[in-house]
Amino acid sequence: MSKYKQLLIVCIAGIFIFLQPQTGHSQTAIDSLFQYVRQLRSDPENYSLKERIINISHRLNAPLPVPFESDSFNVRGKTAFKYAISPADFNNAISEFKRAILAGPWQPEPYYNIAKAQEINGYNRDAIDNYKLYLLAAPAAQDALTVREKITELQYLIEHPAPTAQQIDKQKEDKLKEEQEKLKKIQEEERKKMDESAKNEERLKKKQERLDRCIPLSIINCLRCF
Repeated sequence: MSKYKQLLIVCIAGIFIFLQPQTGHSQTAIDSLFQYVRQLRSDPENYSLKERIINISHRLNAPLPVPFESDSFNVRGKTAFKYAISPADFNNAISEFKRAILAGPWQPEPYYNIAKAQEINGYNRDAIDNYKLYLLAAPAAQDALTVREKITELQYLIEHPAPTAQQIDKQKEDKLKEEQEKLKKIQEEERKKMDESAKNEERLKKKQERLDRCIPLSIINCLRCF
C-alpha cells in the first residue's frame, strides 16, 4: 500500500471518529458518508459519488473539518499552478488538486482550483464538472454568478470549439499565401502594362522615324513641280 493511500485511510478514519460524538448527526448519514468516501478512493473520477458526499455534508449539523492532507495537497496544487508555464505544469497542478479532493471531497476550494487548471489545458468538460461541484459545495459563494457564467462559456466552446493554435497558424499561413498571390498578380499586370507601354513607345518611335524620312522627300517633290 502506498504512503498516500495510508495517509488517506488515516484521514478518513479521523473524520469518522470526529463525527461519531456529534449527536446532531444522523448515524445513517455518517455511515453513508464514510462508505462513499471509501468508494471514491477506488473510483476517484466518479462524479456521482462526489455529489452524494457533498450533499450529505450539507445535511450534517456541524461543518466537516478540512483534513490536513486535503489542505496540504491543495497548497501544493496552487503552488504548481502559480509557477506553471507549460501544459505539463498545469497537469501537475491538476494531479495535486485531485489528491486534495480525494482527501476532503466535501471541500469547495479544490474543485474550483482544479477547474481553473483544467480550463487552461482545454479539458472543458472536466472543468465544467468541477465548477458544478464547487457550486454544489459552496452554494452561497460570492463568485457563484461568475462561475455559472464560466460554465455557460465552456459549454458554448464545447459546442463551437475555438480554433487551436495550429489552426490559427494555418489560417495565417493561408492568408499570407493569398496575399502573396494577389501581389504576384498585381506585379504581373504591372509588367504587362510596362511591356505594352514599351511596345507603344517603340511603335511611335518607328512611326516618327518614317515621318521624318517622308517630310524631306515631300519637300523635294514639291520643288520639282516649279
